[in-house]
Amino acid sequence: MKRILTLAVVLALGLSLGLPTIASADTHAVPLCMDAAGNPVPNCSYTLVQRDVSMLVPSVNPCSGVPGTFTLTFSNFIQHVTVNGALDAKFTSTGTGSASFVPDDATQPSYAGHVEASFGTSVNRNNSVLHDTFNLRLTGTDGSTITAHMVDHASVSAGGIANVFSITSITCG
Repeated sequence: MKRILTLAVVLALGLSLGLPTIASADTHAVPLCMDAAGNPVPNCSYTLVQRDVSMLVPSVNPCSGVPGTFTLTFSNFIQHVTVNGALDAKFTSTGTGSASFVPDDATQPSYAGHVEASFGTSVNRNNSVLHDTFNLRLTGTDGSTITAHMVDHASVSAGGIANVFSITSITCG
């Protein structure tokens, strides 16, 4: 299960750090609303659309423990950044596409199916929120299934109170 959580983190970070772009649109010609020094640019909105972004992740089948490789291909991945005049910022990303698992041992079943992932963060002078979701549904060559759902959340209030939780569900069928 920890490997799937790692997979979600890799997705959120890897895709948000600028994999190949096919199309983008912005209200300012400032990628991700950051200047060259990495500071937020006020009153900025930026949208980036990526297509057919693939990731190969060595892992194990969470149902059988068999080692192999997950391949995620996001046919549609969209990121959006908004920074207002007070430098409050919001970043969101959403991706959908195909997923597969190919075992290292060719006698074991391979899997193919669908993946959806989203990641977001909001920050201002007093509060911050970070969240992500990940959904995966795969069907094996032997008819078995793997379904994974994950939700993660972390926030800090103006009073300094932290709220953190993670929910993971993996169903083998």
